[in-house]
Amino acid sequence: GTQQINISFFEDKYIRYKNILKEDEILFFYGEIYIDDYDSQLTMKADKIYSLDDAREKFSKYLNITLSSDIISKQKIYDIKNLIDKYDKGKTKVMLSYKTRDIIAPINSGKDIYVKITDNLISDIKSIAGDDSVAIKYQ
Repeated sequence: GTQQINISFFEDKYIRYKNILKEDEILFFYGEIYIDDYDSQLTMKADKIYSLDDAREKFSKYLNITLSSDIISKQKIYDIKNLIDKYDKGKTKVMLSYKTRDIIAPINSGKDIYVKITDNLISDIKSIAGDDSVAIKYQ
């Protein structure tokens, strides 16, 4: 089924966030939820709005990339390293794992690696390492 919630803003919040209010965009709202006395509808008075990329950046704990022994090669590892370097301006820690038929083991990179998670990063990693290679862990 589907449900609906009415979301309203005080004028200062609307002015602050109006540039990310676009049709067909995934947004995350933070605010107070209540039942409106006038129409008995579920309503939120929004305090903050996050785009999908902003929500990922704020609430993700780590990005897990699993490299499978079936499809991995030196070139693919090099390509993933280049991707991580390209998106290295973020706050989400990268956790690398190596998977065989029997085990999954963490890969120690020697230093902490952080990225900014975007749809393009996720899509690019999947195109190199496979659709099941990426998982985001949230707080």
